[in-house]
This record gives sequence, C-alpha cells and structure tokens, in this order.
Amino acid sequence: MTALAAPPAVPEVKKSGTRGGPLRAALRLHRGALVVWAAFVALGGIGLFQVRRLGEESAAIGTACASPPHDGLPPCDENWHALFGQTDYYSTYIGLAEALIAYLPVVLALYAAGALVLHEQQSGRHALLWTQAISPARWLAMKLAPAALLTMLGFVPLILLDRWARAAHPEGLGTDWYAADVFRSTGVVTFAYALLALAVGVLVALLVRRMLPALAVTGVLMTGAIVYANEYVRMSLWPPVTRYETSYHAVPHSALQLANRSWDADGNEIGWMARGSVRHYREFHPESHFWPIQLVEAGIVLALAGVLTATAFWLLRKRTP
Repeated sequence: MTALAAPPAVPEVKKSGTRGGPLRAALRLHRGALVVWAAFVALGGIGLFQVRRLGEESAAIGTACASPPHDGLPPCDENWHALFGQTDYYSTYIGLAEALIAYLPVVLALYAAGALVLHEQQSGRHALLWTQAISPARWLAMKLAPAALLTMLGFVPLILLDRWARAAHPEGLGTDWYAADVFRSTGVVTFAYALLALAVGVLVALLVRRMLPALAVTGVLMTGAIVYANEYVRMSLWPPVTRYETSYHAVPHSALQLANRSWDADGNEIGWMARGSVRHYREFHPESHFWPIQLVEAGIVLALAGVLTATAFWLLRKRTP
C-alpha cells in the first residue's frame, strides 16, 4: 500500500496587535497623542510652579514695606508699584492656566471623535481587527478605557498644582471659587467633564461617520454643554442661603450673591438698602457650598457620560453584523 501523504501544515494566524496584546497595540497606535499629553502636563506643571512663585512674591510685596522706609524695607509707594506688576502677572497667568484646564474637555472630545474612532474606521483598520477575534464592543472598550485612564492621571497633577498656585495669594485677585473657569479647574467636576468629552466624541463619531462634520458637531455640543452648565444650571444645584432681616448684616466677601431686595415700612419694594428700607432679603452661596455643588454637578455629568457611552456601545452593536 502506498503511504498517505501528510496534510500540508496550516500556517499559524498571527493574532492582531503586537507583543503584549491589543491594549499595547492601541497605546502604540496613539503614542503621538500620549507624548503630546505628557508634554502638556509637564509644561503645565512647570508653569503652575512659576505662577505659585509670582503669587508668593505678590503677597510678600503687599506687606513688606515701610513709610518712611527703614530696616531695609522699601517705601510703600514703590512697593505698591511693584505689587501692581506682580499681581497683574499672577492674575493673568493663573487665569490662563485655569482656562486651559477648564476647556481641555473640548479638545479631548475632538480627539475622541477624530483619532480614536473615525481615523481608524476610515482607514479600514477596524474591519481587519474585527475579523481577528476582536469584537466591535471590545474594540471600542480598548479605545475608551486607556484614553479615560491616562486622561484622569494627567488631570490629577494639574488640578492639585492649580489649587496650590491659587492658594499663594490670599486675596484671590477677583477670581473667586464660583468663576466658571476656576470652578471647572479646581475640583472633581473636571474629571466628570473629561469623561463626558470622551463619550460625546465617540457617540458623535459613530452617528455622523464623516470626519469634518463629526468634529464640528462634537465641538459645538461639548462647548455648549459647558457654557449651559456655567450660565443656567450650576448655582441651582444646591439650595442657597437665604436671610430675612431688618438690619444690614454683611455676607462673606467670597460669597456669590444671587439676590438682594429691600422693602419700606408700607411693604413697597425699593432699591437695595435705600433710604427708608426696613426689611431686607438676601440670597447667596457661601464658599462652603463649593464642594456640595461640585459633587452634585459631577454626579449629573458622570450619569450623562454613562448614558452616552452605553448608547455608543448599543449603536455599534446594532450596526455591526
């Protein structure tokens, strides 16, 4: 009998990704963005150290003077000129730093829409991955999870350093805790908006599926959500302090005053603290409301991010055979 020939060897199918699995492959694919993000965090940290130094110098100049000058202290007139310069620099730079941190979620949303989803879909690479034992849901999870984790890790030092730099000057320089950029760059709500940005970017990309329209819609939606929360929602998330009184009692300087009303003896409303006023009403948020409002807003934003993320997974599953 003739011996049967051995069947030809089946070539081994190489799994997708590089050594270390799909997660490492995803990180390597976006290593350019990782480098940019790491450089931004590092430069931002260095900048906030310098802002802290300016704040400390401004606070020191404000007290270290004498009229007439003695014991090596400068005259107060010169001191105030120096203080104005230092204070102006400090106020400008910390305001710029907080604006950059506060609006980073808009940039993150654009990145999520363009680089995480549409760039790969338009290149067809996602279809290749889906044929190599990687489900669409796992593909999307591999996009979102590392981006969310690295974003959170980057925001931690920026927020802590910003709060540290802000504490250098006791007067606050007119940028109180309730200012929009300050509020979104000094607390937990910053993380919530970052996660919302990822969810908005991914969902819009899956819905629109064209690069430029998706980026435009993403930018408008994310900016609109931030502005709407700033202008119409935030200060109604926690009950304000209310006072009915017959004599004037000052509220803390750092409080956000919402309403001031006065009435005369006949019950007619007149101008606040006008002559003849006998009854007053005040409504305000003291600085102690910072964290309650932060936590409530962060919870709402996180819930919205969760709904949008779940919708993105559902949409991807529905569109994938």
